[in-house]
Amino acid sequence: MLKQYVEEIELLLKEDKPIKKAWELALNNLDFPIDKGVNKFLEILSDHENLFFSRNPYHNQYHLAQTVYSVGYLAKQENIKLNPDAFLLLMAATFHDADHLGRTNKVELELEKRSAYFFVQWWKNNSLFLDCFLNKKDINFDQCMDVISDLILATDFNTLSSVVMSYNNHKYFEYKTLPIYKLKQLLIEADSMMMVLPYYSLDKSRKILKETNLNLNDYQLWNFIQNFLNDFGKKTFCSDASKKLELPKLIIELEHYIKNNLNKYGNIETFNNKEFEKDLLEYFKIE
Repeated sequence: MLKQYVEEIELLLKEDKPIKKAWELALNNLDFPIDKGVNKFLEILSDHENLFFSRNPYHNQYHLAQTVYSVGYLAKQENIKLNPDAFLLLMAATFHDADHLGRTNKVELELEKRSAYFFVQWWKNNSLFLDCFLNKKDINFDQCMDVISDLILATDFNTLSSVVMSYNNHKYFEYKTLPIYKLKQLLIEADSMMMVLPYYSLDKSRKILKETNLNLNDYQLWNFIQNFLNDFGKKTFCSDASKKLELPKLIIELEHYIKNNLNKYGNIETFNNKEFEKDLLEYFKIE
């Protein structure tokens, strides 16, 4: 079921303006027609795309585009429509890492607050342009701004467990007719998808390490990755969409593959071993 996902992610990686392309693909997957009003809105996003991201090895325009596309893909599995639920998700994904510094220390603890603030200012400054798109979609302007800010704050890595717990406890709760806990859950899963899927996980892990300057030896590195996959496979990816796509099973299978094959190549330099990565991709190849 992930064949379309992988193929369209590959398209994004080749784009100069990947965020606009991610929106187009997501809207298409959600069976939403792109008329003149929507096209105008997408052009605004494209013109402002450089404002939404930092040029980090991992947290860059491609990460944002992948998150936008991923959250739309998950929303489709949940039968979430654009009016307004999926629109809120796509907007939150677009801004969730705005002004990311590329670090994971205390300096970054206020990151999501800065991203939410950045979004609110952008939203207010572009209200006239947004209005032409939103009015005919029956989306309340003020309500959108508040909910999207709340969704952005939910992507704080330090609060993922509480977001998952809230989702499990209040899965069907609605706030102002919005399934707010479900939207938060889908967003945090979309934000993490590229890190836990076998087709991209090693490449993304390398970029995270380069960006954060984490000083880990080989043993610590693989322990970290395996624990990360185990936690995300068994706990974090728990939405109906993820279960439908069998993502928890795939994540745990990746963890087991790494654990069972490390010794085959020697633990010391496996992380940068191209043969290991080639065999891993072949094992998980989508027919």
